[in-house]
Amino acid sequence: MAAAILHILEFIVHPPPRYPDLFPVLNVLISTPVFVLVLLWSIKSGIEVGWALGGLGRSNSDEQVQEVSEETVSGSGSPCVVVKSR
Repeated sequence: MAAAILHILEFIVHPPPRYPDLFPVLNVLISTPVFVLVLLWSIKSGIEVGWALGGLGRSNSDEQVQEVSEETVSGSGSPCVVVKSR
């Protein structure tokens, strides 16, 4: 919203001769915090996804071996997947 207002002001108001780069500087001051917040959010989301998919800081030797078998639900004949940890 602030960036849109800044662009409209750039077309309507002329910067004073003393500050010819007023609008580019204001654009940087508005855009940089937004960029930093999006960057931090994306790093946080990446860590959350990585943790959800396999955990953080675990090596292959620490992983538990799981046995997956397909069985049928008694009485219904529908297959189901059973995961057994060793």
